[in-house]
Amino acid sequence: MVFVEVKLASEGSATMAWEKIGRTKQRRIAATAAAYLSARPFPGFCRFDVAVVRGCPGAFTVEYLEDAFRCGGGFTV
Repeated sequence: MVFVEVKLASEGSATMAWEKIGRTKQRRIAATAAAYLSARPFPGFCRFDVAVVRGCPGAFTVEYLEDAFRCGGGFTV
């Protein structure tokens, strides 16, 4: 199962969207995933991806990073 954090970044932004997903944000995403999986068990590996959407209406690009971060060396339920 894949949990995807989607970030919107304006074109030419001084801050990379990846940088906005620090340890605190990663812990919150992992806690949300754990809560979801406790209610809906999934018998397999889970990963955390990040999608960064850049640009303006009509001219968006998407950067996608698989397995962007790990929580405790992976997250298996």
